[in-house]
Amino acid sequence: MLMLLPEFNGHRSFDEKINAGIDRGDQPYESFFKRFTYLGDGGVLFGACVATYGISSVGDYEGTQRFSAQWMEALVDTSLWVGALKMLTGRNRPQSMDAESEFSGPVGYFNNQGGNSSFPSGHTALAFATAAVFTRESDNDPWVGVPAYLVAGGVGFSRLYVEKHWLSDVLFAAVLGHSIGMLVENRHLSKGETAFRLEPEINPQQPGLKLVFQW
Repeated sequence: MLMLLPEFNGHRSFDEKINAGIDRGDQPYESFFKRFTYLGDGGVLFGACVATYGISSVGDYEGTQRFSAQWMEALVDTSLWVGALKMLTGRNRPQSMDAESEFSGPVGYFNNQGGNSSFPSGHTALAFATAAVFTRESDNDPWVGVPAYLVAGGVGFSRLYVEKHWLSDVLFAAVLGHSIGMLVENRHLSKGETAFRLEPEINPQQPGLKLVFQW
């Protein structure tokens, strides 16, 4: 709770202290983290997921199809949770070393979606959901899991470094993304089926593909 509180009785919250304490004066590091943070971008991850599914469909790689379908499900579920929480909390972004943490709720969010959408970190949540799926799909192989979580952790730190999120935004998002990824994997391991799949649309006048969701 102390991390989430704004200044109280003249004392800054832990979030505010961490934000002010990060040294951002090194240009090479700044340039690196501004690029690294895109590894958690929704467009990048969803694009990679769709591309993986498409390639595996053409090559008839059933295992990769199943993996990418579950990866997509984890990304979608995570995005929905993140979006709902951002709207409900309306937390301001750090923006500067002297920024104070504030929660303005739905009113603040809809008045300024870009500036009041800090909690939780979407990039971090998506990166950790991806890491969870990759790890479980590799049968918990450390050669896959360790790099996946290191990248996810790096994405989380990059969000702090570029002053887009508070520390608690990132920590909560890491737990959220990991949990959703594991829930998706556990559900499919117990049922042995995928929630998303592409099937051909049999229609002589307008053939194509359809996305099927199985709950």
